[in-house]
Amino acid sequence: MNAGKWIVTAVAISAAAALTAWAVTQPARTFRTTAALLGYYQSGNVAQQPQYGVLPVAGHDIVNFVLGAEYGTARTNEVLAIAFDCPPTSATMVVWDKTGASNLAVVATSTSIDTVVQQDPKFNFPDRARFVAQMQVQPGGSVSNALLGGFLTVAGRLYLGSNGCPHAILKDTDTKSDSTLGDGIVKNNDDKEKLVEHTGEAHVIGVVDVIVFGSTNTVLVPEGRLNFSRQLSP
Repeated sequence: MNAGKWIVTAVAISAAAALTAWAVTQPARTFRTTAALLGYYQSGNVAQQPQYGVLPVAGHDIVNFVLGAEYGTARTNEVLAIAFDCPPTSATMVVWDKTGASNLAVVATSTSIDTVVQQDPKFNFPDRARFVAQMQVQPGGSVSNALLGGFLTVAGRLYLGSNGCPHAILKDTDTKSDSTLGDGIVKNNDDKEKLVEHTGEAHVIGVVDVIVFGSTNTVLVPEGRLNFSRQLSP
């Protein structure tokens, strides 16, 4: 076999190996998630004129809704997390029990997720991805505080490992387009854990039906951010 044929064969084998690696389904990875959303609902003043009601929502507030606890309740053990399949073909937002190291409840599940990937020169595999996911909010909670349903559109970025799975790195190197696209760091105001790893970031819009302090409201979410940090499982 001449050199030209060897080169073609090597390229074919390399491409086949890469496709095979991406085709093998890996266990879903769960990542600690911080959130900052701004919600608007229909309210009114004393003259019965319509007014905007504003509802800021942090990660612990989402957890409280799902577990039926009062809005604003501090959380140290139950935190927000997100699980991505490997490769990221679906996503599930969950409440993570740090003590039990397992999911307590589901917040939202993806009905679709689309990705584009990029391979930087120093890697021999796609090491970055951008995604857009449609997520259906799952009902949960109590008669006074709850999530009833709704939808979220989540768009963001992820770091990928050689197996196609999202993974955490120590230095965030993909910040160039964050301000343009609406991504950014969300400070951890939930369990006060210092989160130093970076798996990705996302921005979110949607509509969510909630019960807050016994009152049912449809909340518009025109702006929100999510950060994905350290890997919780497996």
